Amino acid sequence: MQHPSSGDNHPAHLAMPVPGSLQLEDASFAYAQSPPLLSSITLSLEPGERVHLRGDNGSGKSTLLNLLVGLRPWQQGRMLVNGRPISHTSDYPWLRQQVGFLSQEPRDHLFCPSVGDDCRFGPHNYGISHEETEQRCCWWLARVGLAGHHATPPSHLSAGQAQLAALAAVCCCHPSILLLDEPSSDLDQQHRDILIETLRQGPWTLCFTSHDPALVEAITTRTITIVDGKLT
Repeated sequence: MQHPSSGDNHPAHLAMPVPGSLQLEDASFAYAQSPPLLSSITLSLEPGERVHLRGDNGSGKSTLLNLLVGLRPWQQGRMLVNGRPISHTSDYPWLRQQVGFLSQEPRDHLFCPSVGDDCRFGPHNYGISHEETEQRCCWWLARVGLAGHHATPPSHLSAGQAQLAALAAVCCCHPSILLLDEPSSDLDQQHRDILIETLRQGPWTLCFTSHDPALVEAITTRTITIVDGKLT
């Protein structure tokens, strides 16, 4: 496996995303026939922050990330991303260009015949030119140490390679905000180091869950905790 080059020396002609902002005001969510899981949540993610989201199992951490990227609708409250209100499902396509999400299961992001095709999928859907899409694909796969795997079927990847390929696929969309749910779980040291360095140097605002002390220490600028459905 190739190691990524040190530093963040991306090609001058490849524009990188600008870190974004997100504001959530008095938002609540409950599953059907259940009491509120998240109640009167207020959250502000400022450009360039790397926020560690903590909480007990079942506290709503993963649900909160799903809500922030529009995989579930808020039942109450107001959300703005980069200053734009997100008030209707018609806003979700734009929202998902701005907010990338890496789930706990990398195979959720790897569904094309090859790793390269998975990296091209998002940019093509968002109308990015073929030339820029290829530049993004080459850059991000190299950044996570997978430069030689453009044609590799995802099923041929190890667990660690699959997680990094999924991250590259998300990054190829150039989100300004990146949400990650336990991104380093089950990674060996080699792949964990690449993940940490990629996230540490990346041009995003981050919000993530993790039980990995090394990841948390390396990238966190602020910590928030869900307790009894509220953020503290």
